[in-house]
Amino acid sequence: MLLLVGWPDAAPDASPHAGGVPDATAFEGTLPNGAAVSLASGRIATSPSGQVRVLFAGTLYNRAELAGGLGPSDAPGRRGAAEIALAFYLERGTQAVTALRGAFALAVVDQRRGRVVVVRDQLGLRPLYVVADGGRFAASDSLTTLLALPGVSSAWDLAALDAILTLGAVPAPATPYLAVRQVRPGELLQWDAGRLRHHRYWHLTFPERRLLRVDAPTLVRERLREALRLRQAGIVTGLLLSDGLVSTALLGEVAAERRPPAHAYVVATGRGGAEVARRATRFAARHGVASVVGEADPDWPALAERLLDVHGLPAVGLDLALLAPLLEGGIRERVLLSGHGGAEILGGADDAGEWAAVDAFRRLPGLARETAELWARLASRGRIASLVRAAPLAPVAFLARRSGLLTPADRLALWTPDAMALLGETAAEERLAGLCADAMTAGAGDPLDAIHHVALHLRLPALTQLHELAASYGVDLRFPLADHRLAKVAASVPADRRGGGRKRVQLLRGALADVLPASVLRRAHEPLVPTPAAWRREPLAALVDDALSPARLEAQGLFRPETIARFRAEHDGGSRDRGGLLWTLVLVSRWLERCRAQEPAARRAAG
Repeated sequence: MLLLVGWPDAAPDASPHAGGVPDATAFEGTLPNGAAVSLASGRIATSPSGQVRVLFAGTLYNRAELAGGLGPSDAPGRRGAAEIALAFYLERGTQAVTALRGAFALAVVDQRRGRVVVVRDQLGLRPLYVVADGGRFAASDSLTTLLALPGVSSAWDLAALDAILTLGAVPAPATPYLAVRQVRPGELLQWDAGRLRHHRYWHLTFPERRLLRVDAPTLVRERLREALRLRQAGIVTGLLLSDGLVSTALLGEVAAERRPPAHAYVVATGRGGAEVARRATRFAARHGVASVVGEADPDWPALAERLLDVHGLPAVGLDLALLAPLLEGGIRERVLLSGHGGAEILGGADDAGEWAAVDAFRRLPGLARETAELWARLASRGRIASLVRAAPLAPVAFLARRSGLLTPADRLALWTPDAMALLGETAAEERLAGLCADAMTAGAGDPLDAIHHVALHLRLPALTQLHELAASYGVDLRFPLADHRLAKVAASVPADRRGGGRKRVQLLRGALADVLPASVLRRAHEPLVPTPAAWRREPLAALVDDALSPARLEAQGLFRPETIARFRAEHDGGSRDRGGLLWTLVLVSRWLERCRAQEPAARRAAG
């Protein structure tokens, strides 16, 4: 989608970066103050008076439910997502967005009131970026589309790049580009005669009164069934399946509700892929679901370029890469369900489990703690040493060690002195402190609540990237567990009941115990990562050699080549898993090369 206000001469190609096809419909007009306004590349609905228009991009999961409340339509097919959003806006104004559920971005041009409104869905599954420059305003779900506008600077932000590596994401409202900002999940922006106002119509809060232990499993299951019903309504779906807890629970539940997927899709590449595929296909067959196994390795160089084309920034996560071959040619249904996001929404992921273990260590009797500390001095690695090192840490410092791809020590070793002088040694902890402060404002009095809140805000951008990558292949990837009402239930549960560590995603275990095999409940979580051999053979090895060559790194002037060489040696030798970091650094290097190539063109346009 693309909305422009005050750009009368701009006509950029609103490319279908997310797999959609730009509509032929568009609108050009003026606001009462004379500002030119145009809409393009999305579904547009117009009011009977012609004074209000809605531009909608994405998917509205409760479309049928909302359309039923509007009465009969006077034209076949009239009640599309844009038409429904328009009808609710005409009836309720900006409060209408609270009724919408889905992965969407929308814009409203209200010529009656001389304003434009842009909205992002509650969890931010659809990206939405804006540029506000005096009397001009632009919004799009494509970062690269906004950067193509005349007069928009492509200067990039070093602090945002640091956030990608230290936090795993660029927290909204920042982006890697100084001139562009992202709309926060659950946020509405209103532009009126050059004035921009922000409003959070939804955000996660932690109530003082928590759910009883006996009520939580029932409510989690009810909300999950509702989320599944909305995402499966009237369509045939596939399901992305592994042998892990969340996706197995998802298949068990849809089968129990007699809405099984047409196919279960399994990735057999990566570490342990063959065994994962064997267990997953066996479980699918038990429910009468045929499996499609993807065994192709990614075309790593082509995939790196595609990820930058789709997102406009370095994407984090090797699961994006290993899923790409299956998304490219193996999906037979247009809509694919996935369990991604379950641990983030329901809580009880690795960070929470580690904090709970550290807290338990702190409560040990003095003699036991002293013995553990002595052991940690003798053995610098291992579980006990890890707990001893983490015991003195406050939540912010603890999260700084675990949130992203770099520990504080790694970060200091990676950046060049000049880059570190610009960033500051405590920049990552300052950003985390801001997120923790937001969590406290939302009612997170328990450190586990704060960790849950921060993890949710840092991990959900990876879902957005996965959603957009799938869409670029023409696949509508839907995450039933990434539902804001389900997230609200999880936040209403006492922090220690969400689980963590060996009791990963405890809420889901309790809610769906009857559809989960005991073997799945016992199995540890295994991330989807390439095999060690994949890093040593073509084409991945050649891509890493080229993107992270000492000469290229020295020319970029940001990272110390000797530190990256150490990271590679540690990964190749098996002493530390640096795969996610190396892959992200490859994308960062490629992205920096693109930024450098754009600079002369930007200077010519400005001149």
